Formats: sequence, structure tokens, C-alpha cells
Amino acid sequence: VFLSESSLISVVETHHSAQVVIEKGTIITDNKGSDLVVEASGSSAVYVSDASAELNVADLVMEASGNANIYLQVASVTTKEVTLESRDSAAISVLTSSLEMAGDAVLETQGSGTICTSAKQVTVGGDYVGESASGISMPNASDKHDATGTLACDKFTTPARKPSSTVKTNSITQPTDKASSPLLHESHRQR
Repeated sequence: VFLSESSLISVVETHHSAQVVIEKGTIITDNKGSDLVVEASGSSAVYVSDASAELNVADLVMEASGNANIYLQVASVTTKEVTLESRDSAAISVLTSSLEMAGDAVLETQGSGTICTSAKQVTVGGDYVGESASGISMPNASDKHDATGTLACDKFTTPARKPSSTVKTNSITQPTDKASSPLLHESHRQR
């Protein structure tokens, strides 16, 4: 599933083997009253790629389990609180130059799950909770907040734009993914 039109997505959930690519202008980037929530499970993957966007939201919540992967690539992240949870063999990568939380940051890995950020500046105004420090990597940060992971947080490549299969109904051909379908929620624009 590729999302590339401006529809201000604030919640993405994927299951099984779905691959979701969220391109420039699609996610909420400047709304301090809204959260950005990304959840992936099974062997699914979510790619949020808007390298020029400055993400400024109330809370950033990313949860991955199973063998799922979540990739977030933005210019910077400014938020009240961050919760990143990676369980089993899942991975969360936050590729950005700065990660700034006015409040708390909770980064938790379980099993062989990993969390990695490429940010050079990681600022936490409140409490920092980093469980399983060896699963959390901040290779470029001046203050690693006791994280001892050694991942490099390399750039990622989004999947090619092609359907996994197609179904023809009433003269309309629609791509489908039989494994799963992601749940996407549009936010309401605040005036």
C-alpha cells in the first residue's frame, strides 16, 4: 500500500505481511494537538518517508512486534512524549537529525527487538526510560542516555510500487494484498 496524497494520516496499523509506504505530505507533521501512532506486527513493514518534514506532534508512539519493521525518516522530531516499543525480533528505526521531547521518553525492547535513531541531538525534558539498553542504539547522539546498542541506523529503501496481485470486478482492476490490509485512520483537521 502506497499513500502519497495529502490526507493527514495519524494512525497506521499493519498486520501479517503488509508493506505500507507513507510518502511526503501524507502524515500529520505539524499538529501539536494530534498524536502520530504507528503499529506493526507479524512480518509487516511501515515506511514513513518525508525527509524534508519537521515532525511536530503531541506524542509519537511506535510499536513493533514479531518480525515487523517500522522506518521513520524526517528532518526532525519535536514532540511532548515518545513511546517506542520493539518486541520479539522487530525493529524500529528513526532517521532524523534531532529528536526532541519536552516530556518523557520511553524506549523499550524485549527479546531481540531493536530501536535505533540516527539523531545527533536527542533531548529529553522529562524522564527517560530505556529498557534493555543494549537493544537501543543512538550512534550519532552526543548524549546517548545510557543506550549501549551498536546498530548504525542506515538509510532504507522503500519497496517498488507494484501490487502483489490484482482482482478485476465490474471492469475495475484493483490491487489487493491477500495477506492483510493495513488499518489507516485519517485525522480531522483542526481549524
